[in-house]
Amino acid sequence: MNNNNYKWETVGKSKFYTDGTTCTDIEVMDNAKTVSFIYPKIRINREKCQKVFSSVENLIIGRDVFSIIIPNKLFPNVKKVESKSSSYTTGKYLVEKAGMILRNAFGQSEDAAVDFTQFNRIGNYAFEGCKAKSAAGLDEMRIAMVQEAAFVNSGFLDQPFVGGIKCLGPFIIDIDETADEIVLPKSDVSFCVKKRPKKAVRVPNLNAVAALRVLPKKVIIEDEKINYDDALLYKLYSQDIEEIESHISRYKTVDGIVYSADMKTLILCPQGKTGEVIIPDGVVRIRKSAFSNSKIKKVIFPDTMQTIGDEAFYACEKLKEIDFGHGITRIGENGNQNMFSGCAFKKIAFPPQIKEIGMRAFSLCYELEEVIFNEGLEVIQKEAFRDCPNLLEVNLPASIKKVGKEAFVCKAFPDKIQDMNINMTTIPESLGSAITCPANMHKARCVNVHIDNRNGIFDFVLPCSISAVGSAYSNIVNAFNQMADGCGYDSVNLRSPSPDVDEVSGSPYTSSNLRTDGQSEIGRNLPSIDDARLWNLRYLKTAYMDASNPIYKYVSVYKTYKKTKNKDSKEFLIDNQKHVAKAIALEMEEKDFVDFVKLDFINLQYDADIVECLEEQNWNVALAYMLEEGKNSSNDAFVI
Repeated sequence: MNNNNYKWETVGKSKFYTDGTTCTDIEVMDNAKTVSFIYPKIRINREKCQKVFSSVENLIIGRDVFSIIIPNKLFPNVKKVESKSSSYTTGKYLVEKAGMILRNAFGQSEDAAVDFTQFNRIGNYAFEGCKAKSAAGLDEMRIAMVQEAAFVNSGFLDQPFVGGIKCLGPFIIDIDETADEIVLPKSDVSFCVKKRPKKAVRVPNLNAVAALRVLPKKVIIEDEKINYDDALLYKLYSQDIEEIESHISRYKTVDGIVYSADMKTLILCPQGKTGEVIIPDGVVRIRKSAFSNSKIKKVIFPDTMQTIGDEAFYACEKLKEIDFGHGITRIGENGNQNMFSGCAFKKIAFPPQIKEIGMRAFSLCYELEEVIFNEGLEVIQKEAFRDCPNLLEVNLPASIKKVGKEAFVCKAFPDKIQDMNINMTTIPESLGSAITCPANMHKARCVNVHIDNRNGIFDFVLPCSISAVGSAYSNIVNAFNQMADGCGYDSVNLRSPSPDVDEVSGSPYTSSNLRTDGQSEIGRNLPSIDDARLWNLRYLKTAYMDASNPIYKYVSVYKTYKKTKNKDSKEFLIDNQKHVAKAIALEMEEKDFVDFVKLDFINLQYDADIVECLEEQNWNVALAYMLEEGKNSSNDAFVI
């Protein structure tokens, strides 16, 4: 409302500055005992108001009034509030009916006793300037909420600190922030002040912790009534706490971390704890959520460790390093999940005894770039490394037997998706569903699956829509067909290398056994399939043609041509000679570059970037071949 619409209006012995709806200022004649509010909204700023009307003893609230915000000091001697409004009660205090909220206790005399049964909630500054020092009805009251500024500058604060606190019945209304330690009472209490104990708080009753609006750096627990660990986790779940000290018989604390009394289970690490944590020898179990949201940077497991609970290190955004020790064999035993989800690892190296990585164990690790899997690892559960956008290459050991659904899928950052290289010696169960994502097919995220086994070296190039690739040949074919049917594409941009040779390995796992030329028989000495099952395969094209990473695309085409002598691959190499050459120089060996240059259909012209790459790697033989190939051009730069 524009202030130009405000003017002074006289009501009885009072004047109100109002626009007809809202009153923002008031004047009262000397010796006036009664003030009548008639405007719907009364808004008098407590910080700017310097007025005091000591003579006023009665307030009358008109029927149209529905909101009153005034400072206590305006009417320090009010004895009665008479309300004709449905929004406020009649009584000694200004009480808002909705929620029975005490808005103003007014001044009251020092010998007056405030009746706490007249309201259920206490608003900010309700007792500011109130001289009363005693309370009535504390045993019968039903106070559900006290706002933090309720007792500011009130007579209730005129008492000494006891154990670093001041209390009014069950309410803690002030804290000595300078005390080395504050001691909470054994009975249930509620904090009515937002002050932080600077050093430590001693807790005889754990329920009292919930009353603290801001927890200190150190909490000392003496509550023998605690008989289950969830209570400890719930009550002490705060980023403020850096150290916990337990005097409870069922717990032991070491370096501010809570363990079971027998030191076999790590119960809770405070969220505020930083730096390195060395878990003592003898600990066999980390309880669920024990380190969740903590600020630690490194953790070292003892060789006695066996089990990591659900979300044990969930969202430890500063945790960059972990030493698993030589004991634990399963990261996610008994269905546990999200153990290290959301941590800050860039590199993870698993020790040789690890057999299984659990569900979502390392999901949402946005900074993760490298994972070194141990030989002996058998199972990677579903979504184990889901949504790790910087994990672009995975080398699976020969021991791997199963890779769960969406183990390496990245859906969280579809715009950042790049090609992922999967290198292995066998095809584990469900590989396709582990590394693909149908929703991102339009992004052409291709996954280069490199298989190097006793039967030879083969490559799959799998687009993101494949739903499953099992260890059996028929499962692979079915997955390709399902991919085409399910996505509604006329072609799904896939061709596995399929050389038409007389001798084909009998292994059902090699991509060289797949054909895309419409023949009813796939490879030699392999089961034939009818035309209906093969129909979709006829339309498959090379996946690398749509790969989002051009370097990967060029390298993949070259590898495919070397194995298959594929016509499409040859044409691509001819059309993109310089790009392919540079990609080979960056990603492959010198011999591969020489072999490429020596192809009879390649006539590589001079390119400064390629020359620079070769020179940096000291590939002199490759450089010589390139310059020799370029001699026939008119470019004077070619001098041997």
